Order: sequence, then C-alpha cells, then structure tokens
Amino acid sequence: MNYHNMTQTNFFISLLFFDQVIRMLFHLYGLESADDPSRYCLLERNPDRDYERRLRADDRPMQVQASWADPGQFMFVLRLNSRVESIPSPPSTIGGDGVVTVR
Repeated sequence: MNYHNMTQTNFFISLLFFDQVIRMLFHLYGLESADDPSRYCLLERNPDRDYERRLRADDRPMQVQASWADPGQFMFVLRLNSRVESIPSPPSTIGGDGVVTVR
C-alpha cells in the first residue's frame, strides 16, 4: 500500500462512527455470525485516572483518540451493552466476559 492509499484509508476510518467501528471489528475477527454487533458499546478508558466514558452515537473514535493528550494512558474497550458502573482490571485479550481491549 502506497502513501496515497494509506492517507485515503486513514481519512475514511476517521469518518467512522463508533457503531461502524464495532461492525468493522466483528468483521475483522470473523465474529459476525457469532453475535450481534449492536449488542456492544465502545468505551474510552484511562485506568490511571479512574476514568471511563461510553462513546455516544455521534462520536468518531479516531477523532476521540486524536484529542488524547497522552495516548499511552488511554484505550478503547469493546463491551456488551450494560450499565457502566465500575472499572474492572483491563483485559489484554478477548475474554469470556465479552470484553476486548484495543490500544
């Protein structure tokens, strides 16, 4: 892939809303037939600051990520839709609890 194609791809990805990103993740990991992507939400998390926020329907993850002062302190977490009350220990792989960490 040349630089021009990478720039176009990055631009396209930056326009995606969170639900489109979730569907893309399901496609990339071959999970489309295993579960319904609409049952999941995407969270912005900073475990060092005890901060977690569910992305809204109008959020674009790439734009959210671009706003992070220190990207090393933040991550996105894909989780089954449920009320976000506390922050568990960050997982590093896809777990049986339906959580995927994307750094």
